[in-house]
Amino acid sequence: MRGTGSASTVRSSSVLTLALVLAVTTATAVTAAALVLTARSVVYESRQNALLDQFATDSSAALGRLPASDESDQQEWEDAADVLPGATVLISLSSGRTAGELSPDAVPRALQEPWTDSQGPVLFQRTRLDGREVFFVSRNTVGVGDDPAERIAVVTAYSLEDQRAQVQRFITVGASIIAVFLVAMIGAGTALGHLLTRPLRRLSRRAERIGDDPPDAPIRSRLREVDEVGVVLHRSAERLAETIAELRRREGQSRRLVGDVSHELRTPLASMMAVSEILDDLPNATEEERETAVRITRLGTDRLVTLVEELLELSRLDAGVARLRIRTARVSDLVRDCLVTASATGAVDVDCPEDLTVETDPTRVSKVVGNLVVNALRHGAPPVTLSARRVGSDCVITVSDAGPGVPVESSELVFERFLTLDGARARNGSTGLGLAIARESARSLGGELILQPSDAGAVFVFRFPSRIGASAL
Repeated sequence: MRGTGSASTVRSSSVLTLALVLAVTTATAVTAAALVLTARSVVYESRQNALLDQFATDSSAALGRLPASDESDQQEWEDAADVLPGATVLISLSSGRTAGELSPDAVPRALQEPWTDSQGPVLFQRTRLDGREVFFVSRNTVGVGDDPAERIAVVTAYSLEDQRAQVQRFITVGASIIAVFLVAMIGAGTALGHLLTRPLRRLSRRAERIGDDPPDAPIRSRLREVDEVGVVLHRSAERLAETIAELRRREGQSRRLVGDVSHELRTPLASMMAVSEILDDLPNATEEERETAVRITRLGTDRLVTLVEELLELSRLDAGVARLRIRTARVSDLVRDCLVTASATGAVDVDCPEDLTVETDPTRVSKVVGNLVVNALRHGAPPVTLSARRVGSDCVITVSDAGPGVPVESSELVFERFLTLDGARARNGSTGLGLAIARESARSLGGELILQPSDAGAVFVFRFPSRIGASAL
Protein backbone atom coordinates (compact mmCIF):
# COMPACT_ATOMS: atom_id res chain seq x y z
CA MET A 1 0.00 0.00 0.00
CA ARG A 2 2.82 2.39 0.80
CA GLY A 3 4.39 1.77 -2.60
CA THR A 4 1.08 2.39 -4.36
CA GLY A 5 0.55 5.63 -2.48
CA SER A 6 4.09 6.81 -3.23
CA ALA A 7 3.74 6.07 -6.94
CA SER A 8 0.37 7.84 -7.02
CA THR A 9 1.87 10.88 -5.31
CA VAL A 10 4.73 10.99 -7.82
CA ARG A 11 2.35 10.78 -10.78
CA SER A 12 -0.01 13.43 -9.36
CA SER A 13 2.84 15.82 -8.60
CA SER A 14 4.32 15.34 -12.06
CA VAL A 15 0.99 16.04 -13.76
CA LEU A 16 0.41 19.13 -11.59
CA THR A 17 3.88 20.47 -12.33
CA LEU A 18 3.46 19.94 -16.07
CA ALA A 19 0.03 21.63 -16.07
CA LEU A 20 1.43 24.63 -14.17
CA VAL A 21 4.33 25.02 -16.59
CA LEU A 22 2.03 24.81 -19.62
CA ALA A 23 -0.48 27.28 -18.17
CA VAL A 24 2.10 29.93 -17.25
CA THR A 25 3.96 29.52 -20.54
CA THR A 26 0.74 29.80 -22.58
CA ALA A 27 -0.40 32.90 -20.71
CA THR A 28 3.01 34.52 -21.15
CA ALA A 29 3.10 33.69 -24.85
CA VAL A 30 -0.39 35.11 -25.46
CA THR A 31 0.38 38.30 -23.54
CA ALA A 32 3.69 38.82 -25.34
CA ALA A 33 2.07 38.18 -28.73
CA ALA A 34 -0.70 40.71 -28.02
CA LEU A 35 1.84 43.33 -26.97
CA VAL A 36 3.92 42.75 -30.10
CA LEU A 37 0.88 43.02 -32.40
CA THR A 38 -0.26 46.23 -30.71
CA ALA A 39 3.20 47.76 -30.90
CA ARG A 40 3.46 46.75 -34.55
CA SER A 41 0.17 48.42 -35.41
CA VAL A 42 1.14 51.63 -33.60
CA VAL A 43 4.57 51.80 -35.24
CA TYR A 44 3.29 51.34 -38.77
CA GLU A 45 0.20 53.55 -38.45
CA SER A 46 2.10 56.48 -36.95
CA ARG A 47 4.73 56.29 -39.67
CA GLN A 48 2.17 55.95 -42.48
CA ASN A 49 0.13 58.92 -41.24
CA ALA A 50 3.25 61.06 -41.16
CA LEU A 51 4.17 59.95 -44.68
CA LEU A 52 0.71 60.77 -46.02
CA ASP A 53 0.98 64.34 -44.70
CA GLN A 54 4.50 64.64 -46.08
CA PHE A 55 3.44 63.28 -49.45
CA ALA A 56 0.60 65.78 -49.77
CA THR A 57 3.03 68.67 -49.24
CA ASP A 58 5.92 67.30 -51.32
CA SER A 59 3.77 66.17 -54.25
CA SER A 60 2.12 69.60 -54.52
CA ALA A 61 5.58 71.19 -54.55
CA ALA A 62 6.77 68.80 -57.23
CA LEU A 63 3.74 69.39 -59.44
CA GLY A 64 4.13 73.12 -58.98
CA ARG A 65 7.60 72.96 -60.49
CA LEU A 66 6.36 71.35 -63.70
CA PRO A 67 5.68 73.71 -66.63
CA ALA A 68 3.42 72.72 -69.49
CA SER A 69 4.58 69.38 -70.80
CA ASP A 70 5.09 70.60 -74.35
CA GLU A 71 7.44 73.36 -73.15
CA SER A 72 9.49 71.38 -70.62
CA ASP A 73 12.49 69.20 -71.14
CA GLN A 74 13.28 65.91 -69.39
CA GLN A 75 15.66 67.47 -66.89
CA GLU A 76 12.91 69.71 -65.50
CA TRP A 77 10.79 66.60 -64.93
CA GLU A 78 13.67 64.83 -63.22
CA ASP A 79 14.25 67.83 -60.96
CA ALA A 80 10.58 67.84 -60.01
CA ALA A 81 10.71 64.12 -59.14
CA ASP A 82 13.70 64.74 -56.88
CA VAL A 83 11.57 66.93 -54.60
CA LEU A 84 9.93 63.88 -53.01
CA PRO A 85 12.21 62.08 -50.51
CA GLY A 86 11.48 58.49 -51.63
CA ALA A 87 11.68 56.45 -54.79
CA THR A 88 9.34 58.55 -56.96
CA VAL A 89 7.97 58.43 -60.48
CA LEU A 90 6.07 61.19 -62.33
CA ILE A 91 3.89 59.87 -65.11
CA SER A 92 2.14 61.94 -67.78
CA LEU A 93 -1.12 60.11 -68.30
CA SER A 94 -1.67 62.07 -71.53
CA SER A 95 1.66 61.48 -73.28
CA GLY A 96 3.14 58.58 -71.27
CA ARG A 97 6.17 60.60 -70.33
CA THR A 98 7.91 59.50 -67.07
CA ALA A 99 10.60 60.80 -64.76
CA GLY A 100 12.15 59.58 -61.49
CA GLU A 101 14.07 56.58 -60.22
CA LEU A 102 10.98 54.42 -59.59
CA SER A 103 9.95 52.20 -62.49
CA PRO A 104 6.28 52.58 -63.50
CA ASP A 105 6.07 48.77 -63.68
CA ALA A 106 6.81 48.60 -59.95
CA VAL A 107 3.65 50.55 -59.05
CA PRO A 108 0.98 48.18 -57.63
CA ARG A 109 -1.97 47.67 -59.94
CA ALA A 110 -4.43 48.75 -57.23
CA LEU A 111 -2.88 52.25 -57.26
CA GLN A 112 -3.14 52.55 -61.04
CA GLU A 113 -6.90 51.94 -61.34
CA PRO A 114 -8.00 55.51 -60.35
CA TRP A 115 -5.74 57.03 -63.02
CA THR A 116 -8.61 56.71 -65.50
CA ASP A 117 -10.48 59.39 -63.56
CA SER A 118 -9.78 63.06 -64.10
CA GLN A 119 -8.55 63.49 -60.55
CA GLY A 120 -8.46 60.67 -58.04
CA PRO A 121 -7.95 60.49 -54.26
CA VAL A 122 -4.64 59.85 -52.52
CA LEU A 123 -4.14 56.08 -52.34
CA PHE A 124 -1.60 54.06 -50.38
CA GLN A 125 -0.51 50.46 -49.96
CA ARG A 126 2.15 48.68 -47.86
CA THR A 127 4.00 45.99 -49.76
CA ARG A 128 7.50 44.84 -50.67
CA LEU A 129 9.80 46.18 -53.36
CA ASP A 130 13.11 44.50 -54.25
CA GLY A 131 13.04 42.60 -50.98
CA ARG A 132 12.41 45.71 -48.86
CA GLU A 133 9.22 46.73 -47.06
CA VAL A 134 7.86 49.98 -48.58
CA PHE A 135 4.83 52.25 -48.34
CA PHE A 136 3.42 53.29 -51.75
CA VAL A 137 1.49 56.60 -51.91
CA SER A 138 -0.16 57.74 -55.16
CA ARG A 139 -2.23 60.65 -56.47
CA ASN A 140 -3.23 61.87 -59.90
CA THR A 141 -4.25 65.40 -60.86
CA VAL A 142 -5.28 67.38 -63.94
CA GLY A 143 -4.07 70.78 -65.05
CA VAL A 144 -0.37 71.33 -64.68
CA GLY A 145 1.47 74.47 -65.63
CA ASP A 146 -0.14 76.28 -68.57
CA ASP A 147 -1.89 73.20 -69.84
CA PRO A 148 -5.23 72.64 -68.08
CA ALA A 149 -5.66 69.28 -69.83
CA GLU A 150 -2.34 67.80 -68.68
CA ARG A 151 -2.94 64.82 -66.36
CA ILE A 152 -0.11 63.77 -64.04
CA ALA A 153 0.24 60.77 -61.66
CA VAL A 154 2.71 60.97 -58.78
CA VAL A 155 3.79 57.76 -57.01
CA THR A 156 6.33 57.57 -54.19
CA ALA A 157 7.64 54.45 -52.41
CA TYR A 158 8.79 55.27 -48.87
CA SER A 159 11.05 52.78 -47.09
CA LEU A 160 9.63 51.11 -43.97
CA GLU A 161 12.79 49.17 -43.20
CA ASP A 162 13.40 51.13 -39.99
CA GLN A 163 9.89 50.33 -38.80
CA ARG A 164 10.27 46.69 -39.78
CA ALA A 165 13.52 46.50 -37.80
CA GLN A 166 11.79 48.14 -34.83
CA VAL A 167 8.96 45.63 -34.98
CA GLN A 168 11.52 42.85 -35.24
CA ARG A 169 13.11 44.12 -32.05
CA PHE A 170 9.70 44.01 -30.38
CA ILE A 171 9.31 40.41 -31.54
CA THR A 172 12.76 39.57 -30.20
CA VAL A 173 11.93 41.12 -26.85
CA GLY A 174 8.65 39.22 -26.74
CA ALA A 175 10.36 35.96 -27.61
CA SER A 176 12.97 36.66 -24.94
CA ILE A 177 10.26 37.23 -22.35
CA ILE A 178 8.61 33.95 -23.28
CA ALA A 179 11.97 32.18 -23.18
CA VAL A 180 12.82 33.62 -19.76
CA PHE A 181 9.48 32.56 -18.30
CA LEU A 182 9.73 29.17 -19.96
CA VAL A 183 13.23 28.60 -18.60
CA ALA A 184 12.16 29.77 -15.17
CA MET A 185 9.12 27.51 -15.10
CA ILE A 186 11.04 24.55 -16.51
CA GLY A 187 13.68 25.12 -13.85
CA ALA A 188 11.08 25.23 -11.12
CA GLY A 189 9.31 22.18 -12.50
CA THR A 190 12.57 20.32 -12.91
CA ALA A 191 13.60 21.08 -9.35
CA LEU A 192 10.27 19.86 -8.03
CA GLY A 193 10.32 16.79 -10.27
CA HIS A 194 13.89 16.07 -9.21
CA LEU A 195 12.84 15.89 -5.59
CA LEU A 196 9.92 13.61 -6.35
CA THR A 197 11.40 11.30 -9.00
CA ARG A 198 15.08 11.14 -8.07
CA PRO A 199 15.00 7.45 -7.09
CA LEU A 200 13.24 6.50 -10.32
CA ARG A 201 15.69 8.48 -12.41
CA ARG A 202 18.65 6.87 -10.66
CA LEU A 203 17.14 3.48 -11.37
CA SER A 204 16.60 4.41 -15.02
CA ARG A 205 20.21 5.58 -15.44
CA ARG A 206 21.43 2.39 -13.84
CA ALA A 207 19.37 0.34 -16.30
CA GLU A 208 20.76 2.30 -19.27
CA ARG A 209 24.33 1.52 -18.24
CA ILE A 210 23.81 -2.21 -17.99
CA GLY A 211 26.35 -3.89 -20.22
CA ASP A 212 28.53 -0.78 -20.60
CA ASP A 213 30.01 -0.18 -17.14
CA PRO A 214 30.81 -2.46 -14.20
CA PRO A 215 27.74 -2.86 -11.97
CA ASP A 216 27.49 -0.37 -9.11
CA ALA A 217 26.16 -1.00 -5.62
CA PRO A 218 22.37 -1.48 -5.36
CA ILE A 219 20.31 1.73 -5.20
CA ARG A 220 18.98 2.80 -1.81
CA SER A 221 16.04 5.20 -1.52
CA ARG A 222 12.98 5.95 0.61
CA LEU A 223 10.75 3.82 -1.63
CA ARG A 224 10.87 0.15 -0.72
CA GLU A 225 9.65 -1.00 -4.13
CA VAL A 226 12.40 0.98 -5.86
CA ASP A 227 15.02 -0.61 -3.57
CA GLU A 228 13.78 -4.07 -4.41
CA VAL A 229 13.91 -3.40 -8.14
CA GLY A 230 17.39 -1.94 -7.69
CA VAL A 231 18.68 -5.11 -6.01
CA VAL A 232 17.26 -7.33 -8.75
CA LEU A 233 18.67 -5.02 -11.42
CA HIS A 234 22.11 -5.12 -9.79
CA ARG A 235 22.19 -8.89 -9.79
CA SER A 236 21.08 -9.03 -13.41
CA ALA A 237 23.73 -6.46 -14.37
CA GLU A 238 26.48 -8.55 -12.75
CA ARG A 239 25.45 -11.69 -14.61
CA LEU A 240 25.06 -9.79 -17.88
CA ALA A 241 28.48 -8.14 -17.53
CA GLU A 242 30.13 -11.52 -17.07
CA THR A 243 28.32 -12.95 -20.07
CA ILE A 244 29.14 -9.99 -22.32
CA ALA A 245 32.83 -10.09 -21.36
CA GLU A 246 33.05 -13.78 -22.16
CA LEU A 247 31.20 -13.35 -25.49
CA ARG A 248 33.42 -10.46 -26.52
CA ARG A 249 36.55 -12.43 -25.67
CA ARG A 250 35.40 -15.43 -27.64
CA GLU A 251 34.22 -13.34 -30.57
CA GLY A 252 37.56 -11.57 -30.76
CA GLN A 253 39.43 -14.87 -30.71
CA SER A 254 37.22 -16.33 -33.43
CA ARG A 255 37.50 -13.32 -35.72
CA ARG A 256 41.26 -13.18 -35.34
CA LEU A 257 41.68 -16.88 -36.00
CA VAL A 258 39.47 -16.86 -39.12
CA GLY A 259 41.15 -13.75 -40.45
CA ASP A 260 44.65 -15.10 -39.84
CA VAL A 261 43.85 -18.42 -41.50
CA SER A 262 42.33 -16.84 -44.62
CA HIS A 263 45.30 -14.50 -44.96
CA GLU A 264 48.23 -16.75 -44.16
CA LEU A 265 47.16 -19.83 -46.11
CA ARG A 266 47.18 -17.85 -49.37
CA THR A 267 50.99 -17.76 -49.77
CA PRO A 268 51.78 -21.51 -49.66
CA LEU A 269 48.70 -22.35 -51.70
CA ALA A 270 49.74 -19.87 -54.38
CA SER A 271 53.21 -21.47 -54.53
CA MET A 272 51.72 -24.92 -54.98
CA MET A 273 49.20 -23.76 -57.58
CA ALA A 274 52.08 -22.30 -59.61
CA VAL A 275 53.33 -25.81 -60.42
CA SER A 276 49.89 -27.35 -60.97
CA GLU A 277 50.40 -27.44 -64.75
CA ILE A 278 53.66 -29.35 -64.32
CA LEU A 279 51.95 -31.84 -62.04
CA ASP A 280 49.09 -32.26 -64.53
CA ASP A 281 51.56 -33.10 -67.30
CA LEU A 282 54.21 -34.73 -65.16
CA PRO A 283 55.16 -37.57 -67.68
CA ASN A 284 56.04 -34.99 -70.35
CA ALA A 285 57.89 -32.60 -68.00
CA THR A 286 61.65 -32.33 -67.98
CA GLU A 287 63.69 -33.59 -65.09
CA GLU A 288 64.36 -30.03 -63.93
CA GLU A 289 60.65 -29.16 -64.06
CA ARG A 290 59.83 -32.29 -62.05
CA GLU A 291 62.39 -31.48 -59.40
CA THR A 292 61.10 -27.90 -59.20
CA ALA A 293 57.51 -29.06 -58.89
CA VAL A 294 58.36 -31.60 -56.20
CA ARG A 295 60.48 -29.09 -54.26
CA ILE A 296 57.84 -26.35 -54.38
CA THR A 297 55.08 -28.80 -53.45
CA ARG A 298 57.11 -30.10 -50.54
CA LEU A 299 57.94 -26.60 -49.36
CA GLY A 300 54.30 -25.57 -49.68
CA THR A 301 53.14 -28.60 -47.74
CA ASP A 302 55.67 -27.98 -45.02
CA ARG A 303 54.63 -24.34 -44.95
CA LEU A 304 50.96 -25.28 -44.58
CA VAL A 305 51.75 -27.52 -41.64
CA THR A 306 53.84 -24.77 -40.08
CA LEU A 307 51.09 -22.22 -40.65
CA VAL A 308 48.47 -24.39 -39.00
CA GLU A 309 50.65 -24.81 -35.96
CA GLU A 310 51.51 -21.12 -35.98
CA LEU A 311 47.90 -20.01 -36.22
CA LEU A 312 47.06 -22.23 -33.29
CA GLU A 313 49.83 -20.51 -31.38
CA LEU A 314 48.41 -17.10 -32.34
CA SER A 315 45.03 -18.14 -31.00
CA ARG A 316 46.77 -19.17 -27.78
CA LEU A 317 48.44 -15.77 -27.70
CA ASP A 318 45.02 -14.13 -27.85
CA ALA A 319 43.91 -16.39 -25.03
CA GLY A 320 47.11 -15.71 -23.07
CA VAL A 321 48.31 -19.35 -23.01
CA ALA A 322 50.76 -19.48 -25.94
CA ARG A 323 54.36 -20.66 -25.50
CA LEU A 324 57.49 -19.97 -27.53
CA ARG A 325 59.74 -22.62 -29.08
CA ILE A 326 63.24 -21.34 -28.49
CA ARG A 327 66.28 -22.48 -30.44
CA THR A 328 69.45 -20.97 -31.86
CA ALA A 329 69.31 -19.92 -35.52
CA ARG A 330 71.25 -17.83 -37.99
CA VAL A 331 69.36 -14.75 -39.11
CA SER A 332 70.69 -15.09 -42.67
CA ASP A 333 69.12 -18.57 -42.94
CA LEU A 334 65.80 -17.27 -41.64
CA VAL A 335 65.86 -14.44 -44.17
CA ARG A 336 66.63 -16.77 -47.10
CA ASP A 337 63.80 -19.10 -46.10
CA CYS A 338 61.41 -16.16 -45.91
CA LEU A 339 62.39 -14.98 -49.39
CA VAL A 340 61.92 -18.46 -50.87
CA THR A 341 58.54 -18.89 -49.21
CA ALA A 342 57.40 -15.45 -50.40
CA SER A 343 58.83 -16.08 -53.90
CA ALA A 344 60.90 -12.95 -53.41
CA THR A 345 64.40 -14.30 -54.06
CA GLY A 346 66.25 -11.81 -56.22
CA ALA A 347 63.58 -9.14 -55.71
CA VAL A 348 64.96 -8.01 -52.36
CA ASP A 349 68.42 -6.60 -51.64
CA VAL A 350 69.69 -8.35 -48.49
CA ASP A 351 72.35 -7.02 -46.13
CA CYS A 352 72.71 -9.57 -43.33
CA PRO A 353 75.92 -10.81 -41.67
CA GLU A 354 76.37 -14.57 -41.90
CA ASP A 355 77.56 -14.77 -38.30
CA LEU A 356 74.52 -13.04 -36.81
CA THR A 357 72.73 -15.60 -34.63
CA VAL A 358 69.77 -15.34 -32.29
CA GLU A 359 68.31 -17.57 -29.59
CA THR A 360 64.61 -17.11 -30.06
CA ASP A 361 61.57 -18.62 -31.78
CA PRO A 362 62.63 -18.76 -35.48
CA THR A 363 59.07 -19.40 -36.63
CA ARG A 364 57.87 -16.10 -35.23
CA VAL A 365 60.87 -14.23 -36.58
CA SER A 366 60.19 -15.72 -40.02
CA LYS A 367 56.55 -14.69 -39.77
CA VAL A 368 57.44 -11.09 -39.02
CA VAL A 369 60.11 -10.84 -41.73
CA GLY A 370 57.99 -12.67 -44.32
CA ASN A 371 55.00 -10.43 -43.78
CA LEU A 372 57.16 -7.31 -44.01
CA VAL A 373 58.70 -8.49 -47.29
CA VAL A 374 55.31 -9.37 -48.79
CA ASN A 375 53.93 -6.00 -47.68
CA ALA A 376 56.87 -4.14 -49.29
CA LEU A 377 56.54 -6.04 -52.58
CA ARG A 378 52.76 -5.57 -52.74
CA HIS A 379 52.40 -1.97 -51.66
CA GLY A 380 55.83 -0.44 -52.14
CA ALA A 381 58.17 -0.07 -55.09
CA PRO A 382 61.66 -1.35 -55.85
CA PRO A 383 64.28 -1.36 -54.62
CA VAL A 384 63.15 -3.35 -51.58
CA THR A 385 65.95 -3.65 -49.02
CA LEU A 386 66.28 -5.97 -46.02
CA SER A 387 69.06 -5.38 -43.50
CA ALA A 388 69.87 -7.08 -40.19
CA ARG A 389 72.32 -6.02 -37.47
CA ARG A 390 72.98 -6.39 -33.78
CA VAL A 391 72.35 -3.34 -31.58
CA GLY A 392 73.44 -4.00 -28.03
CA SER A 393 71.65 -7.11 -26.86
CA ASP A 394 68.97 -6.79 -29.54
CA CYS A 395 68.67 -7.86 -33.14
CA VAL A 396 67.26 -5.21 -35.49
CA ILE A 397 65.82 -6.15 -38.89
CA THR A 398 64.79 -3.33 -41.22
CA VAL A 399 62.65 -3.72 -44.37
CA SER A 400 62.28 -0.66 -46.58
CA ASP A 401 60.98 0.15 -50.05
CA ALA A 402 60.86 3.15 -52.40
CA GLY A 403 57.09 3.32 -52.72
CA PRO A 404 54.70 6.14 -51.79
CA GLY A 405 55.09 5.43 -48.09
CA VAL A 406 52.53 5.87 -45.34
CA PRO A 407 51.33 9.23 -43.94
CA VAL A 408 52.57 10.01 -40.45
CA GLU A 409 49.02 10.13 -39.09
CA SER A 410 48.47 6.55 -40.31
CA SER A 411 51.68 5.09 -38.86
CA GLU A 412 49.69 3.14 -36.25
CA LEU A 413 46.62 2.43 -38.36
CA VAL A 414 48.63 0.18 -40.70
CA PHE A 415 48.92 -2.34 -37.88
CA GLU A 416 45.16 -2.57 -37.30
CA ARG A 417 43.59 -5.87 -38.21
CA PHE A 418 41.48 -6.02 -41.37
CA LEU A 419 42.43 -2.43 -42.19
CA THR A 420 43.60 -1.25 -45.64
CA LEU A 421 44.63 2.32 -46.35
CA ASP A 422 44.18 2.34 -50.14
CA GLY A 423 42.19 0.70 -52.89
CA ALA A 424 45.26 -0.96 -54.37
CA ARG A 425 45.44 -3.36 -51.46
CA ALA A 426 42.01 -4.68 -52.25
CA ARG A 427 42.98 -5.14 -55.90
CA ASN A 428 46.12 -7.17 -55.13
CA GLY A 429 44.30 -9.51 -52.73
CA SER A 430 45.47 -8.13 -49.40
CA THR A 431 43.22 -8.58 -46.39
CA GLY A 432 45.02 -6.09 -44.20
CA LEU A 433 46.14 -8.77 -41.73
CA GLY A 434 49.82 -9.13 -42.53
CA LEU A 435 51.18 -6.22 -40.53
CA ALA A 436 48.82 -6.92 -37.63
CA ILE A 437 50.04 -10.50 -37.40
CA ALA A 438 53.65 -9.32 -37.73
CA ARG A 439 53.33 -6.90 -34.81
CA GLU A 440 51.61 -9.51 -32.61
CA SER A 441 54.36 -12.01 -33.35
CA ALA A 442 57.03 -9.38 -32.64
CA ARG A 443 55.54 -8.62 -29.27
CA SER A 444 55.33 -12.30 -28.43
CA LEU A 445 59.13 -12.34 -28.77
CA GLY A 446 59.46 -9.47 -26.32
CA GLY A 447 60.22 -7.08 -29.17
CA GLU A 448 58.42 -4.41 -31.13
CA LEU A 449 57.56 -3.59 -34.73
CA ILE A 450 57.24 0.06 -35.73
CA LEU A 451 56.86 2.13 -38.87
CA GLN A 452 59.78 4.53 -38.87
CA PRO A 453 59.19 8.03 -40.31
CA SER A 454 60.81 8.39 -43.72
CA ASP A 455 60.86 10.93 -46.55
CA ALA A 456 60.69 8.22 -49.21
CA GLY A 457 58.95 4.86 -49.03
CA ALA A 458 57.99 2.84 -45.97
CA VAL A 459 60.61 1.74 -43.42
CA PHE A 460 59.58 -0.98 -40.95
CA VAL A 461 61.91 -1.70 -38.04
CA PHE A 462 61.65 -5.04 -36.21
CA ARG A 463 63.64 -5.10 -32.96
CA PHE A 464 63.73 -8.08 -30.61
CA PRO A 465 66.08 -9.58 -27.98
CA SER A 466 68.87 -11.74 -29.42
CA ARG A 467 68.47 -14.20 -26.57
CA ILE A 468 65.27 -14.93 -24.69
CA GLY A 469 64.26 -17.77 -22.40
CA ALA A 470 61.52 -20.26 -23.19
CA SER A 471 58.60 -19.22 -21.02
CA ALA A 472 54.88 -18.90 -21.22
CA LEU A 473 53.56 -15.53 -22.33
